[in-house]
Amino acid sequence: MKKRIKSLMLFPILILGGTLLLSGCESSQITTEWHDPEYHSGPMKNVLVLSVWKNKTARRIWEDAFVQVLKDRGVNAVPSYRYYPNEVPQEKDIPNMLKDKYDGLILIQKVSEQNRRYFVPGYYGFGWPFYRRYGWMYGSMWDGGYIAHERTVEFETSVWEPSEDGNMIFSVVTETYNPTSFKDVRNDIVKLVIPKLTKNGIIPPGQEPKQM
Repeated sequence: MKKRIKSLMLFPILILGGTLLLSGCESSQITTEWHDPEYHSGPMKNVLVLSVWKNKTARRIWEDAFVQVLKDRGVNAVPSYRYYPNEVPQEKDIPNMLKDKYDGLILIQKVSEQNRRYFVPGYYGFGWPFYRRYGWMYGSMWDGGYIAHERTVEFETSVWEPSEDGNMIFSVVTETYNPTSFKDVRNDIVKLVIPKLTKNGIIPPGQEPKQM
């Protein structure tokens, strides 16, 4: 009987706690992926990495993360801030940056960010052990609802071959729910994208990306 009473009282708490965990956890996944089936020029040996951020520090952190993983695989990777330290290069400048120097460009950019508020309904059920005798007063348990917040951020990582107009050969869109830190989102995206680049023959195989 005591075990049954404890389980009855604990059940709504577990439901509430589980809901809170689901609404607050960070998770990243690939939602869209595309590659050019006619691309057979890889793996690339010299790559320029460009991350589109207005914030200079954020831009450097993202570019360095990809550069480090690529170098670990024997790729000569260079961050774009070496050429344009103060601002992101304009689109018209990219062909000259790549010309006769790089096999390709890895471009990382945030494409969307959404914030949503929604109502999580309360829980109603029998939870008090003496509901048979005092049912009119203690026979049910009500846990009121609450307002939860959800934030979704999408990033696109694409790879381009050098050409005057640009030739995209690979692209993935990643979606992160409720990001908790800048670092965690970056690490998630690197871990998701690098194996895809290897699978499609764009970069050489190597060890899986480490925690940065």
